[in-house]
Amino acid sequence: MDHLTQTIAQFRAWRKAKEYRATVKTRMAAQSYMGKSWVISKDHKKAYFHAVDDFAAPVWDSEKDNRGNTGYYADNFQNSVIRWAVVKIAPANKKRGREALYAPITYCTEWEGVTMHLDSAGSEDDARRWGEQEAEREADAARQSDAEFQAEQQIEDARNDIYNVRLDTKRMIEGLRASTLAPAICAHMKEYIQDNRAQIHKYLHRIAKLRGNYWAAVE
Repeated sequence: MDHLTQTIAQFRAWRKAKEYRATVKTRMAAQSYMGKSWVISKDHKKAYFHAVDDFAAPVWDSEKDNRGNTGYYADNFQNSVIRWAVVKIAPANKKRGREALYAPITYCTEWEGVTMHLDSAGSEDDARRWGEQEAEREADAARQSDAEFQAEQQIEDARNDIYNVRLDTKRMIEGLRASTLAPAICAHMKEYIQDNRAQIHKYLHRIAKLRGNYWAAVE
């Protein structure tokens, strides 16, 4: 995107589209800003930046243009979706017999930051097809990370519950030993203690299951 050729209205629309661009005051500053906002991987296979149109307006986007699948869920609660778009990265050169070059970009609906897959560049059709493959791979990895995170959280919650139940049981046992209550009440307290112990076993079983299979956290 060449900001120096934009009209003032186009530049203002670009700046208004994202909150983080508010500090960019001029078209010259926008050109410099774009140069600083790029991060390219060491192997030059990927490029990372804030938004899809920070590079160029997409020529195709799965959300709007794909008749079938428009994206892949990036979490196990189906809140976020990874989609893909296609941008032109090099024009055609008829004198040299070179076709225009396109690359897919993947992005998520729930967080900023996009990835341009330079290693999947080709024709527009190739970029669409390879972009979908990249989106699916990213979504699979994101769902796995989400399941692992959910398992860790549930294990921590179970540990806290075990601690609280054990503390409650300890207090109940101490009270029972010093109690002069009627036998019926003591029997009720003993039943309560047994229920607590059974609950602890359930928590321990849950922890073991989550450690053995983190997908159990999102089943």
